[in-house]
Amino acid sequence: MVDVMRKHASFLVILQIYIKLAISQSQGAFQLNADHVLDALDGIQDFLEGKGENCKFTCPRGQKQIPNPHHKVSFDGCGSLGIKVDTDHLPGVTSCCNNHDMCYDTCNKDREGCDRAFESCLADICKLFKREKMAFEGCKVTTQLLAAGASSMGCRSYRNAQAKACLCVPLDYHEEKRKEEL
Repeated sequence: MVDVMRKHASFLVILQIYIKLAISQSQGAFQLNADHVLDALDGIQDFLEGKGENCKFTCPRGQKQIPNPHHKVSFDGCGSLGIKVDTDHLPGVTSCCNNHDMCYDTCNKDREGCDRAFESCLADICKLFKREKMAFEGCKVTTQLLAAGASSMGCRSYRNAQAKACLCVPLDYHEEKRKEEL
C-alpha cells in the first residue's frame, strides 16, 4: 500500500512539474528555473529510494549544532523546491504552510514534529468546511496532498533550512563564548 501511495504521489508531482513547465513556456506566467526542477526530481528520487525516512540534519563528527545568530527565519507559502501550490481557495492553508516553513527553518527543530503540526493545522482548516460536503472533501484532498508532499519529499528542504539556521561548532564550544564573540 505504501509503495502504491509513493508511486501516485510521485506521479502527481511529476505531472505538476510538467504542467507548470508547459504553462511557463506557453504563457510566460510561471518561471521555474532548471535548478528547482532538478531539485524537485531529486526529491522524488530520494523519496522512492526511502531516503526521506529518518531525515536529520547533523554536523560533522566532533561538532554540534547551535542556532545561527545571523539567521532570519523565513517562509514562502505552500510549495517547495520552486514549485508553488495555489491555495487561495482554502483560506488559512497558506498560514499552515508558512508555520511549517518556519518550523523547518528553526535550528534543532524535529522534522517529524514540524510535519505533525502541519498536518494538524491543515486538518483544522478543513473542519471549517464540514457543513459543505463538496468543499470539505476538496479541502481534505488538497491538504492530504500537501501533507503527503511534505512528509514524503520534504527532507531536502528540511536539511537545507537547518543548514542555514544552525552553525556547526566544536563540541567544547560554549554559549558564553559565543556571546562574547558577538
